[in-house]
Amino acid sequence: MRETCRPGRSGLAGALCLRAIIGAAVFGLVGCSSGAGTPAGTGGKPSGGGSGGSGSGSGGANGTNTGGSTTASGTGGAGTGGDMATGTGGGTTSGSGGAGTGGGAASGATGGAGNPGTGGGNTAGKGGTTGAGGTNATGGSTPVGGGTGIGGAGTIDLFNGTDLTGFNVYKASSFANNAPGTLVTGADATAIFKPESGMIHVYADAADKSLQYHYLLQTVASYGKYNLSWEYKWGTKKFQIDATGRGTDLVMFPRDAGVMWHIHGDKTQVWPSSIEFQNKWGTTGDIFAIYAQCKSPGAAGNTTTFAEGGALVSVVGGLTQHSRSANFENPGVGPNASTGEGSDWNTCLLQVDGGTATYSVNGHIVNRVSNVMNSAGTAVTTGYIAWQGEQAEVYYRNLRIQVLP
Repeated sequence: MRETCRPGRSGLAGALCLRAIIGAAVFGLVGCSSGAGTPAGTGGKPSGGGSGGSGSGSGGANGTNTGGSTTASGTGGAGTGGDMATGTGGGTTSGSGGAGTGGGAASGATGGAGNPGTGGGNTAGKGGTTGAGGTNATGGSTPVGGGTGIGGAGTIDLFNGTDLTGFNVYKASSFANNAPGTLVTGADATAIFKPESGMIHVYADAADKSLQYHYLLQTVASYGKYNLSWEYKWGTKKFQIDATGRGTDLVMFPRDAGVMWHIHGDKTQVWPSSIEFQNKWGTTGDIFAIYAQCKSPGAAGNTTTFAEGGALVSVVGGLTQHSRSANFENPGVGPNASTGEGSDWNTCLLQVDGGTATYSVNGHIVNRVSNVMNSAGTAVTTGYIAWQGEQAEVYYRNLRIQVLP
């Protein structure tokens, strides 16, 4: 964060102001703004505003902080002490789509001509606050190209960091793919999806290589048009997938999880009718049509792999897979790196508009979905969302959704 220098000062105060300006330039915070708020850093708040001073602002160069850049303009001077920067008669400082996780954006100044926020930074935020005469800072809804998460008006955390409020947990009744599920609650639910240090630790208390069932962490609410982001990374444990003991060989059975969306039909079924965003070591970003169907562009000569601009290919399941264009999952680290163990957090972005969707992994578009239908060919445009527990230790965090009009 930076202080705002008030114009019209002389003597020692003026010298201090000059010193502050020089110091700001050294640290790359260009421009002495008046009537404008200071852009917030990660998780931060804008500097407060006082009464306007005399003189005029610089017109503002862009000063960059986490969450985007802001432009200062106006003639009023900004004081200190408030939550939002205001200057009498000054212009508006516009913020990006959110400054850090949960951060605020600078609001408009009194009487100023509002400068809208930029298309949004890639860090998650809650959107800007409107000042008198100003314009909301808006977040970018498509942070593809090196960013993480989502931001902007309407963004909420689906996971509150402490418990499973807002979710139902279902456990498979057998090891069959289409087995009906059973609702589990209380300690039985948190033993599988364990809230832990702001994360969800899947199979946290299960012994390595033990026999484990398939589980779903499913939203109570249904959604149809939204941006959804989450982060995941792999643990070390891998479990048997059935009574034969299969599943612990990490070459034959890589670490596996995923997010199912537009769940319809029997929502308790642990492989419910839906489309999946695959989270699996080596294949994150693949599409699975699970007792449903959709279309996706296919590569020439290899139609089961996504290619931007390719001819649409039907993906009809069963459990039918359509591969991502490339692998952008973060590599494993350490002696078992080849299995994904020790990997850094991966960020996934699912952008859904009715029956169409875009898949992004760590800032790269890797797949697209269109024409989502149930197995009978009827269009599906809404449904529940669920994170999988699929016999591999995995961590989830920052489950965020931005519901769109």
